[in-house]
Amino acid sequence: MELHLERATEDGDTTIRLLSNLPASQFTPRRIARLYRQRWQIESLFQRLESVLHSEVVTLGHPRAALLEHFHADLP
Repeated sequence: MELHLERATEDGDTTIRLLSNLPASQFTPRRIARLYRQRWQIESLFQRLESVLHSEVVTLGHPRAALLEHFHADLP
């Protein structure tokens, strides 16, 4: 999928190629780019919170730790 830009990027690119598993019949390239940008803003916010609160869980790369964290997140 390609998104044609109204303005060139700093590198002079006028097209962005997107890969997505979202159905092209329901999502335009512009909409996918907008959704990704919103998600990236949320990810950046969480990264700042982790940094300020010193709350990053470095063991989440291990499957058992990730399972435990998922279990805690599901508790009421």
